[in-house]
Amino acid sequence: LHPGAEVSYTATPAGVYLSDGYGLLVFRDGAVARATMEAPNAPRLSASIGGSLSGGLYQVACTFERQDGTQSCASVTVQADVPDGGILDIHLPVTTQPLTAWVNVFVSPVNGDALLLAERMPIGTTSTTLYVPPEQGGRCMTLHMAPMPAGHIVRQHQGRLLVARGTAVFTSQPYAYGIYDPAEDSMQFPAD
Repeated sequence: LHPGAEVSYTATPAGVYLSDGYGLLVFRDGAVARATMEAPNAPRLSASIGGSLSGGLYQVACTFERQDGTQSCASVTVQADVPDGGILDIHLPVTTQPLTAWVNVFVSPVNGDALLLAERMPIGTTSTTLYVPPEQGGRCMTLHMAPMPAGHIVRQHQGRLLVARGTAVFTSQPYAYGIYDPAEDSMQFPAD
């Protein structure tokens, strides 16, 4: 927090969110942290033969996850052309962000575009290799999202965080209080 700056805050089921116009923070479990983690760098991919993957394009993105389940925005999506009977080596991004526990790896089906959870690796793991099509979990919900900006007024309404900054209001994704869709989740009002 910046000395002399006014602070606006609101209570949510996920903690107390506050902003002084310079940063958006969350107070939870007796500690203050940034409301969102930085998105990871894109993973690096390499493909070769020696597995059971079907030949074609695979897309991959990663997110970081805190111990409390808060997930970062997704990395940029990258793709690799895997030969039939191939493997996909995924070199994972690293982080020094506090409280980060996991790196989630989302992989599309061959020649597909939906990114589905394929691996959840502990922080510090540097790579993983897919030899067979992964058991795929949920869809990546933070793809194309961005961290909520700081503002001068912070409120919560119907499971969304609202942050006013200048003549704009930004709204978070439902129950993902620190993340918003820049293409959809903002409203601009006329200046006086």
